[in-house]
Amino acid sequence: MKALEADAPFLSFQVMTRRRFLGLAATLTAAAVGHGVFIGPRRIEATHTEITLTGLPEEFDGLRIVHLSDFHRGRWVSESQIEKSGEMARALSPDLVVLTGDMVTGSASYVRSCLEALGPIPSAHGTFAVLGNHDWWAGAVVIRRALRKAGIVVLSNSAIRLGAKNRHIWLLGVEDMWSPVYSLAGALSAVDDLAPRILLCHNPDVLPAAARWNIDLVLSGHTHGGQVCIPGFGPLLLPIQQGKWLASGLQRRGRTQIYVNRGVGLVAPPVRFLCPPEVALITMRRAPRLQVI
Repeated sequence: MKALEADAPFLSFQVMTRRRFLGLAATLTAAAVGHGVFIGPRRIEATHTEITLTGLPEEFDGLRIVHLSDFHRGRWVSESQIEKSGEMARALSPDLVVLTGDMVTGSASYVRSCLEALGPIPSAHGTFAVLGNHDWWAGAVVIRRALRKAGIVVLSNSAIRLGAKNRHIWLLGVEDMWSPVYSLAGALSAVDDLAPRILLCHNPDVLPAAARWNIDLVLSGHTHGGQVCIPGFGPLLLPIQQGKWLASGLQRRGRTQIYVNRGVGLVAPPVRFLCPPEVALITMRRAPRLQVI
């Protein structure tokens, strides 16, 4: 009996500590969920990355590309969220604007409010877009028509030359890889020289094929960066085959570089945690010439 009494303060301390721990864990979980639902999706981050390309003409050294992706206008993403991304993009004074798919979620009817909220983004070379898997599921024809009506050039397994002949780069765009008409070969059929090639493709799983075709730079979205990132584990939700290393940011396979944008919007579950939405500014740099001694 005395032994039990002697142990009682220790037992009481254990119970209190366990209760305190469980209470703290519950509080932290609630805070994380609250942040992920109400704060994380609205805190758009402006990122700036410099990318060096071999053979980039001098005229394109310093080219400022604003890269936007995955608006997912719909039930979970409001017009105000997209409007904010447009304001941030305009403030970056781009020379070129690219949109890498998933304008809407659920219904093509959302594309009008998406484009109105985004607004025009002035740039010397214009705005170019490709469609994503959600655009295809919602209605590719309607979304493609709305983009073109807004003055946005839609690249559908096609390529366009930017700049003057012999002092230019190629901008290519393909349909979504999950669509029945995706064709990188089709986009490349218009490319008739070795000038630098920048490819817009919604899904970064295109990287192995892009590397085989000697694409210099791929700009993609689709992953949302995983939407939820757990310290020590990384991104949770990745609809790609390549794995976590290709979740977001700048990566490389051989000579081919790829930038994966975390996107502006999200899909269900409507949570972003340690993975903020992104408006990306990419500055192109010319590789320095080798000195011959």
